[in-house]
Parts: sequence; C-alpha cells; structure tokens
Amino acid sequence: MALLVVALARLLLLLAAAFPLAAPGAADEKYYDPGACPKSLRCGDGVEVHYPFFLANNSYCGYPGMAIAGGRATLRLKDDNYTVLNIDYENHTVTVADKEVLSAGAGDCPRVTHNVTVPAETWLNLSTTANDDLAFFFGCNFTEATPPPPPIPRINCSSFPGRDRESYVVAKNDVLPQDPWPGACKEVVVVPVLKDRLFSSDEYLPRLNSDGYGKALKQGFQLTWDPSRGPCFLCEKSKGQCSYNQSGQFFGCLCSDGRVRDEECALLA
Repeated sequence: MALLVVALARLLLLLAAAFPLAAPGAADEKYYDPGACPKSLRCGDGVEVHYPFFLANNSYCGYPGMAIAGGRATLRLKDDNYTVLNIDYENHTVTVADKEVLSAGAGDCPRVTHNVTVPAETWLNLSTTANDDLAFFFGCNFTEATPPPPPIPRINCSSFPGRDRESYVVAKNDVLPQDPWPGACKEVVVVPVLKDRLFSSDEYLPRLNSDGYGKALKQGFQLTWDPSRGPCFLCEKSKGQCSYNQSGQFFGCLCSDGRVRDEECALLA
C-alpha cells in the first residue's frame, strides 16, 4: 500500500509540472504561475521580446505561431528560419529577414532558395502595404522562341553556381502574365522585401541586379498581427493576456493575480 501511495504522489507531481496552467484552486477556478511568462526579454541585437510573442519553450504565453527562439531572436515560418530585426508593438508589426540571406557576406549575392510561406495556424500575416515582391528566375535557357527579356539585365554575381549563371531578378509586378520568357527558367522564387528599399528611379534595374537586391533582402520584410482577432480583445482590454495550447486552441485569459479566466480579468471580484 505504501508503494502505491508513493507512486500516486509522484504521478501527481509529474502532472502538475506538465500542465502548469491547469493547477487546481477553488471550485471551477484555474491558476497559473505568472513567473512562467517573462514580462520582457532582449534577444539578438537588442530585440525586445514580450507578449504577444513568447520564448519558444513557453508555448502558452502568447499568440499561436509567434514563438521566438533566443540567441539571434529567430522566428520560424513553416520550415524556414527568419531573424527578427525589429518588433513594433504599437503598430503590431515585426520585421524579419531570411537567416540564410543574412549569413551571406557583405559583398556576396545571396542565393534565395525558397518562397516565404506563412502558416495558416499562425496569427502573423504578410503586410500588404509595407512589402513588395521580388521574383527570381534561375537557370534560364533562352531560345529564339523564348528570347531573354530586353529591359532586364542579368544578375551579375560571380558567386552563383554555374547552373544559376543565367538568372534574373525583378519586381514581380514588372513581369506581365503574357510574358513568355519566365517559362525558359528552371526555377522561380518569389520573396517579399520592404517596399521603401526598392529603387523607383531609372537606375532601379541595374542596381537591383548587381548588389542592390542583396541589400534589399537583408533589410527583411514586414509581418503584421491583429490583436482584435478571436477572443483576445476582451481579455487584453481587461489587462489580461491570452493563452493558447500547443494546438492553437484558446485556453483562457491569464490575469495578474495568477488566475485563468474564460474571457476577461474584469470579472474578478
């Protein structure tokens, strides 16, 4: 019997550690440890991380899909890592750059390898006002039937692999749907960049196709989030913080006194 009691006690301790938000209190009340969700931390190059973002090991302390890994302040979108350059909490925007692009030297031409995919389950979205898309066309093999685009100079990067030497980059909006030449290229990659980093003058294309596109990529692109989405509006209006489980389902409103409420902290006595 004594062994059974000890085993049950150990099991209860394990459950309490695994589910810190489900600690029982009075009838129909739930509690959490306020110290488990840091108020604010600095990561990377001085990026301040706090709610609705959260450290990757504290999955219930913020919005779904907004976990940031420490060190270089890394945000993961789908299967790719992005370095967080800036978070503007007042305007609900975060600027990130492809980690692979940033690892290229200052004089290199970064070779983008994938599109940007924002998972549906995250609360982040690509900004429709701050970004423009760059389209990269790699490994192009032109013929008389599909000649190269006359106004677009080739990417002038000796560091590109041989198969990529005949490659182009241009603002996506400058490629018309009826243009035949993109069909002569082996690979097309489209990535967002900050709109104000692109060149609007006549020198736009020559500068973009030398080192200009690399500079634009390293400045990153912008994502936004909407704090009024879902059940968070009432919770945050009452000075609480929304909590979600690892499946992205709303768990409750975390209040400053350690209690978890269904909707808002204003209901506290």
